[in-house]
Amino acid sequence: MKNPPKNININYVVAIYKDMELADDIETSNSFESDFQAALKFYNETIDRVKNNQYVTLELEIEQEFDGKADIYSVENIRIADNYIEEILPF
Repeated sequence: MKNPPKNININYVVAIYKDMELADDIETSNSFESDFQAALKFYNETIDRVKNNQYVTLELEIEQEFDGKADIYSVENIRIADNYIEEILPF
């Protein structure tokens, strides 16, 4: 059985990509330690600023440290929101 993590750090990360086409080329990334409201505010302000010219994501980042050793850890990212818009086709 695996031992439980010694430390768990929660961050909210807003990533701004170069454009809507290259969604794996990050231009800027801001991290908010355990402050969802600040991250959400920054995310919404960024969406208003870049419109649909750049891809923007808001993710929950969970970092787990095992055995009190900084080199033994795992990180999981969970996407909360993004500004990807699919075209709605008329039926």
